[in-house]
Amino acid sequence: MLQAGKAAEAAAKLEESLLLNPDDPVARYNYGLALLMLDQLDKGIVQLTKVLELRPADPDVYYYLGRAWLAKEEFKGAISPLQEAVRLKPEDALARNALAVALAKTGNLTFASTQLKEALRRDPTNQHIRENLQCIEIQMVGCTLKP
Repeated sequence: MLQAGKAAEAAAKLEESLLLNPDDPVARYNYGLALLMLDQLDKGIVQLTKVLELRPADPDVYYYLGRAWLAKEEFKGAISPLQEAVRLKPEDALARNALAVALAKTGNLTFASTQLKEALRRDPTNQHIRENLQCIEIQMVGCTLKP
């Protein structure tokens, strides 16, 4: 249902599923993603945080948790989960890009640039990452970073 874009239906079914088995990390993860898709960021963050109690070494959970904090424009809150996503899955160019956005939004342009260069090394054809790097290089004047 999530892949088909039916986030509301998926959320309802997953919520029911969790009533039967609250320790199902896959259902809880998918429920958290559905909530994020529905722009229920706080509820999604709660669910993803609970998943980390069940699966503390899942880089995807950290990535989406960081993306949720970015969506809330709480950039400092996004840094730690995104750093953990990169630590657990260093080849993940998208996690590095999201981390770079959070870092840049908190004023750490040097480390943001390093993350974007590393992301491009891992995914050299990603225009999105390339544009973010160009934006950082001109000190974010007249451009917008995209997580």
